[in-house]
Amino acid sequence: TFLAMRYPVNHTQVKIFEHGRSYQCPFTFIFPDRLLPHVCYHSMRSTLVQQDHTAPPPTLGDHILSESAESQRDDMTPGMCQISYHIRVAVTKKPSSNDHGFQLATQRNLRIIPSVEEDPIPEELGAARYCMQLETEVKRGLFNGKLGRLTLRSTLAKPVHLDPRQRMATNAVSTTVTVKLRFDPQDDQQPPRLERMDTKLKAHTFFTAVPWSDFPHLSEDRTYPKHSSGDYTESMRLSTRSITSVRWEKCFAADSISIVQGPVALTNHGLSSSNTYYTASMIVPITLPQSKAFPPTFHSCLVSRIYSLDIALSYCNSKTALLPATLSLRVPLLIKCHPRVEFLRIMPKVTPLQSILDSTETTPPYYA
Repeated sequence: TFLAMRYPVNHTQVKIFEHGRSYQCPFTFIFPDRLLPHVCYHSMRSTLVQQDHTAPPPTLGDHILSESAESQRDDMTPGMCQISYHIRVAVTKKPSSNDHGFQLATQRNLRIIPSVEEDPIPEELGAARYCMQLETEVKRGLFNGKLGRLTLRSTLAKPVHLDPRQRMATNAVSTTVTVKLRFDPQDDQQPPRLERMDTKLKAHTFFTAVPWSDFPHLSEDRTYPKHSSGDYTESMRLSTRSITSVRWEKCFAADSISIVQGPVALTNHGLSSSNTYYTASMIVPITLPQSKAFPPTFHSCLVSRIYSLDIALSYCNSKTALLPATLSLRVPLLIKCHPRVEFLRIMPKVTPLQSILDSTETTPPYYA
């Protein structure tokens, strides 16, 4: 319970509710952007975990909110996870010598999409969950030696901003990822021929009966009992594009600089005897499908949701190769709701007191 309020009825104005008359009792409350510290009291490995665990999680897997086709879109949540919110209003009469009192109650379901001001920057990337750089030896054939070494690396994707009312990206191209390649040849070999790039989006939902002491996607030491925790992943294909038009750029070791600015740089591996290497760069647009709903990235004590991009690049070792080889990267993707400027006041629709028990209206407004 976030907030409990009591409004006594002014008996000088109303003593008996008249039949067929509607009475208005307006109320206002502010949905908190932070829970009280006692909500998250278990042991944690860092204060960052507590900061995320005390932030209200978004509505997740609540299928009651189905007043329109927009809210019926699948949010890729497994059946064992659900986060729902509602406002409960009750009108009570205290017992007296003449009667036993009564209580009339109803509730209004809400869809909560929290907004964040800053983009959280991960301090580390889980080795088991992400792979942003990959190196491999390019061979002529099974027994014909190697052509050189190919290095593939991706930059971090910019966060995707959701429309708080529609729970979809605010523009057609949600974000972009830059993929950089480097080929260090053996002797004077030519770089491989690029063929195709496939992108997939994966939604990872983590759930547990024992509160997480760390972020589940970064923790490599899974000390939690298997029977009390698990994860569910749903994958969807985003795009398939030809990259045969991408051209390699020939560089010389004397002019060698890092082609990637970041924590990991692509450096020469000493394979080239001609002091040359080749580089290529591609910008990959990422567009979220409109048929799905995307709850923002969040971490709570018992449930977490993260997203990742799978980027698969296919290439041919030589002109005579029949089947292309493939390198795959997995890049973290942050989805969040952009803060709205206006202040939202929750004013529920007035319902006649006599029909409050029979009300089945569940039309939910959207709030961020």
